[in-house]
Amino acid sequence: MELNIFGIEIGLNKLINPLIYIGIALVFYIIIGRILKILFRHSHSKNPTEQQVNHLKTTYSMIMGMVRYVIAIATFLAILANFGVNVTSLIAGLGIVTAIIGLALQDMIKDIIAGASIISQGLYEVGDIIEVGGFRGTVINVGLKSTQIKDYLGRIKIVSNRNMGDLINDSKADTVATVTIQIPYEYDTEKVINTLKEAKKRIDMSSIEYITGKAVITPLIDIGDLGASYQVTCACQAGQDLIVEPEMRKILLDELKKDHIIPAHIYNFDRK
Repeated sequence: MELNIFGIEIGLNKLINPLIYIGIALVFYIIIGRILKILFRHSHSKNPTEQQVNHLKTTYSMIMGMVRYVIAIATFLAILANFGVNVTSLIAGLGIVTAIIGLALQDMIKDIIAGASIISQGLYEVGDIIEVGGFRGTVINVGLKSTQIKDYLGRIKIVSNRNMGDLINDSKADTVATVTIQIPYEYDTEKVINTLKEAKKRIDMSSIEYITGKAVITPLIDIGDLGASYQVTCACQAGQDLIVEPEMRKILLDELKKDHIIPAHIYNFDRK
């Protein structure tokens, strides 16, 4: 059976076949995804660590991205062949065109190569807290072309993989939670330090989650227009400083209030 579309006779099967090809492609994509999930599920113990889970998520995301590209290209070629295009000759004659496209898509190729390098070297994984270009957040997706990072305000930054070389990964080692307090000059330095020592005792004895070390006081780290700055730091689990710092700040403010000391300014280090 043939249909007449704009004066062109087209066999009904040529219109149906592309839909069948697309359906088959989707089925293949789903099946491959499920097989990978099963393989990953059995590649570790029944109770994998968080790091292992994050590594599997990152690897799965990268592989499925590659599978998606391959299936899409194969389906497109099958549809062209369905309409009578000599795909073999087309591919053979794409030498010059491929070179031109390669130049045009060199950034994409760099992204893909960088993405493969990120996975193989384990620079970061889904769930890691990293900082790149001054933006700090949690990696929520690692794709063939780009990496998505979500900060504590819910903002999402998408960075091309080729631009991910200069980064800081806070999930590979303990992080330091840091709170800086600026005290007006009218308050006695010795009194301020004694108050901070009491706050330090409370922090050390507190049940603040993720803390892994004792608090440290660094007096008079800076002299500003509003007063002298004091810094209180404490080691905590990788990437958990955003949770620890507010708890430290509460204790510090409470102790300062008890001793009738009003800070000129209090802020988290590098997050004023």
